[in-house]
Amino acid sequence: MNLQLLLSPEQADLIARFTQAVELSQQPQKKWLNEDQAAEYLGAVSKWTLQKWRKEGKIPYVAVGEIFRYDPDDLDKFMNKNKVVSFNEAETKIRRKKAA
Repeated sequence: MNLQLLLSPEQADLIARFTQAVELSQQPQKKWLNEDQAAEYLGAVSKWTLQKWRKEGKIPYVAVGEIFRYDPDDLDKFMNKNKVVSFNEAETKIRRKKAA
């Protein structure tokens, strides 16, 4: 059974906007971290260190007035970029690649 409705352009526009709003509301929302949360996320670094890294341009952030927010994805990238692999760990990885 096929049901067709006759809608005015205004009604069709209203339904389209409502549908879009519902779809947007069902998408996961990005959680931005404040300074305390970001410092904890990075392994309990001090807020001073976080502020220093921010001022040095090492960590991306969003500023709304004097309020700073950090994207957890950016913090993950920062951590991976600064990851130090020990010699033994690097050697083990090379041996595994050769053995494969």
